[in-house]
Amino acid sequence: MAFDAISVRAAAQELEQELCGGFVDKIYQSEKDELMFHFRTRDGAKRLLLSAAPEFPRLALTKQGRQNPQNPPMFCMLLRKYLSGAKLIEVRQIDFERVVDFTFSGYSELGDPSVKHLLVEIMGRYSNIIFTDETMRILDAVRHVDETVSSQRLVLGGLPYELPPAQEKLNPMTAGREEFRTAAAGYTGGRLDKYLLSVILGISPLIARELAFRISRRDILGSEEKGYTKTAIADELCDFFLPIREGKFGAFLLSDAQDGRMIDFSPVEIFQYGTAANAAVYQSFSAAVEDFYEKRDQAARLRQKAADLSHCVTNHMERCKKKIAIQKKAMEETENKEWMRICGDLLMANIGRIAKGARSADLVNFYDEEQKTVSIPLEESLSAAENAQRYYKKYAKLKVAQVEQAKQLSMAEEDYAYLEEVQTSIENAEDERDLNEIRVQLAEQGYLKVKPVRGRKKDSQGNRRPDFLHFRTSDGFDVYVGRNSGQNDYLTLRFANSMDLWFHTKNIPGSHAVIKFGINKDVSPQAIREAACIAAYYSRARGGNQIPVDYTIIKNVKKPNGAKPGMVIYDHYNTIYVKSEEELVQSLSCEK
Repeated sequence: MAFDAISVRAAAQELEQELCGGFVDKIYQSEKDELMFHFRTRDGAKRLLLSAAPEFPRLALTKQGRQNPQNPPMFCMLLRKYLSGAKLIEVRQIDFERVVDFTFSGYSELGDPSVKHLLVEIMGRYSNIIFTDETMRILDAVRHVDETVSSQRLVLGGLPYELPPAQEKLNPMTAGREEFRTAAAGYTGGRLDKYLLSVILGISPLIARELAFRISRRDILGSEEKGYTKTAIADELCDFFLPIREGKFGAFLLSDAQDGRMIDFSPVEIFQYGTAANAAVYQSFSAAVEDFYEKRDQAARLRQKAADLSHCVTNHMERCKKKIAIQKKAMEETENKEWMRICGDLLMANIGRIAKGARSADLVNFYDEEQKTVSIPLEESLSAAENAQRYYKKYAKLKVAQVEQAKQLSMAEEDYAYLEEVQTSIENAEDERDLNEIRVQLAEQGYLKVKPVRGRKKDSQGNRRPDFLHFRTSDGFDVYVGRNSGQNDYLTLRFANSMDLWFHTKNIPGSHAVIKFGINKDVSPQAIREAACIAAYYSRARGGNQIPVDYTIIKNVKKPNGAKPGMVIYDHYNTIYVKSEEELVQSLSCEK
């Protein structure tokens, strides 16, 4: 759902109650468009998240921490300079816009009382966080807006702050019944929610649909085709916005009744979905917002951070494809090497019959069962023996070339297979730590020229066990899964015992999975199927049906000399076909 003016009003009211009177303890800027404030309040420490991310802008209290950069951005340093230790004295929504003004009381560099404003604009891709002094002169902003971006409103240091351009719509916080009746009079049939969206200020499509649904219940004889009575529309608008004016909000999170997928959050109760959605009631609006956005936000951030790695891997895969095509073509050219040898043999066997200066020689091919006559091209300046030697040299050259081309082709195919595995690891990465490990491995293999961002530090011997994904089958067997190629190597070659059971999707890039046997080594068919489902889920085939997964004991898995991380060969295996079931995999996870 869009963070509309109603949600902004609910959030501002909650933050006013929870934070006003509190003091700023710490300020972090984990992303270029995201701030985290730590407050000291009478009720204890609290965290405020302010995000101007284009995909998910919001403001709410949060319990989730953030990974902060080693060197704070300049905007963060400016806020720390003026707001560290400052007291939050007011949180208010400006008019009924998606703008919240956080007013702080502190001291200037000279020790004089000072007031500062932090304005959070929640407007989709135009969202911004703007810092001003007490005269509303802009000190800095997360996003600078100059003449090349907008000709109507500039956001630059030193300029006075201006609100975004006002919309010519009815403000439901100040409108009376007559204004609502006038707005209702403009409705002439058709999609009522679209009409309401065009005339009522600050509502989202969700609220517009909810209003239309409630109006249809109030006016049971009306319809979108026939139209609803103007009285029913005006009465419902009055009744709907009255508790919002009075600051009476709830906190609801809607999810799909069948698959549990989150649909929307809202500060007002939503009835339009009926039994198709479940509505969870929260104690605070911030908690509902956090649950709704956190997973989506993390996924979006992760995709953004993974983009450079994915681009690097994709480029190298394209190069490998071209190299493989070139090597295969070169291999085809060496396939006639045996003919070069045969030509040399035929010429040597018929030296006395071939005159010097001849352009070709028609000779019986005694290697052919039918003894057919073949025409062999000759160099006129060479004798028959010299021409034979020329063909023998071509044969020797092609023979050496064929061996080298086969070697180069094998290396290119191995590189491509490795990069496919890495691409799958990037797609399945669950946090930034996973991406950092992959970045380190790519740098170690020479695919990244830049110095890699370090993830978890290894111990001095480099023997620390990686943090594998950990699952437990429904009958109690531990299953471990490598997060990337390096972890796959460690899991299979060092962590697992020789009789543990190993899983991998058949001819499909994916992670290694291992059932780690304890005292009980009699693994059940159910455990095998569940481990295979886990291996299928952490592969390129995620989401598919009838995915082939090979499994065998660890002693049948070998790593060829010089093979890249995660690349192994195996024999004496069985194959099972399973479905990639996310719900099953999540239910078996030990990292909930």
